[in-house]
Amino acid sequence: MVTPCSLTNAFESEFVLADFLHEMDELDRQQGSCGGLKQQQELASNVGPKLKKAKTVPTLTESQLASKVQPRKRRSTSWLRRKQELNALRSESEALETRVAVLQSQQLCQPQPTILREDQEMWKSVAAIAKRECQAAQNENARLSNEIEMNTRALGSLHSQIVQANSRQQGLLDSNYGFMNAVRVGIIMSRHLNFENSTIFSMLESKVNARSNELGMIVCEAFLPIKDGASEQIQICREEGEAAAATVEYKHSRLLPFEQDTTANTIWDIIELGGLVTSQHCHVTKQSQNLVEMASRFTVPLERAGHSTVSVDVHAVAKHFDASSGMVVLVESHSEWSISHPTASTWKQTTEEAGWVVVNEHPLQVNGTQSACQLRTTMKLTPDVSGASSGSKAPTSFTGCVSDIVIPSFREIMSSHHQSVENFLLDTSIY
Repeated sequence: MVTPCSLTNAFESEFVLADFLHEMDELDRQQGSCGGLKQQQELASNVGPKLKKAKTVPTLTESQLASKVQPRKRRSTSWLRRKQELNALRSESEALETRVAVLQSQQLCQPQPTILREDQEMWKSVAAIAKRECQAAQNENARLSNEIEMNTRALGSLHSQIVQANSRQQGLLDSNYGFMNAVRVGIIMSRHLNFENSTIFSMLESKVNARSNELGMIVCEAFLPIKDGASEQIQICREEGEAAAATVEYKHSRLLPFEQDTTANTIWDIIELGGLVTSQHCHVTKQSQNLVEMASRFTVPLERAGHSTVSVDVHAVAKHFDASSGMVVLVESHSEWSISHPTASTWKQTTEEAGWVVVNEHPLQVNGTQSACQLRTTMKLTPDVSGASSGSKAPTSFTGCVSDIVIPSFREIMSSHHQSVENFLLDTSIY
């Protein structure tokens, strides 16, 4: 490879060579003039003896003399040889310069592979390592940016959930406050009810305690899976003809899209408040943590009798039991039914009710699905013939009193209770 240093040395050598050749030319010229003088002196010195002999020798003509005098051959001196060598070197130098120019042009057209030194190889490796580290840092920054964005979205979602939870909590507080106010209003409006009849409540409580041995059978029946979403059944058993006393069994089952504990706690809270039916008057006494006494009055319109209404005064006792999986509430009640009609005389009927309410987790629920629970209610209504008013009998259109008055009204009251519970659960789940 030709370097700039070698080119500079070539130019200096050419300049020195040219200067040397110029000096040699001057030397040749000076020696040429000196040689002419010396030749003339030699000729003059040779002419003297010849003139002396000319006196004796006949005179030669000028042409003869010119032919006789021959120029002497010049000897090949050392400086002449050097000059020739220098000329040859000059030609060779010019040829080499031409070759160098050709090689340089070829090198520009065809790049040669770069040969790196050891330190350059080291720095190249360092640069490659730094480049890889920079790329890794950029990838890490991108990953962290994505995590920050995801955490920001999660934080926003969590904030929204917190706001919704606070709103739901405030709604529940307002609902509980409203229900407590409703209970207070019910207490004020129902002072005329017989709340001091401790005999009835003692009798009902003793009946509830006597039914404690039925819990196993109740749990076995209630924990069967509900195939349909909701079902309601009423069975009537009559003895001694159509007008005789009848026993009515009311069964209700429903699947609710709520957790078992939430539903159970909500239903027991409603029982402690005396129910959610707004048209009732209620007074509640909490005897213990698991025992509640209630005195309520319900008014139900009677569709078959035009503008007639049915009023029922209920004294009930409810006792809470914890089952292996869910909640069981045993209920005993004593009800007095009466009808108000413009064209009918006064009619009254006394009934006794016994039943239970069970809330348990749905047994066919699959892991990962939404929580669901079962609500089952069973009430058995029996007319109390001994407590009915003697001589007070409904008109002919009201024959079969249990079938025409009590059963529809009882079913309406139970349906209202279940619908109120479901509406309350749905309202609380929205907030």
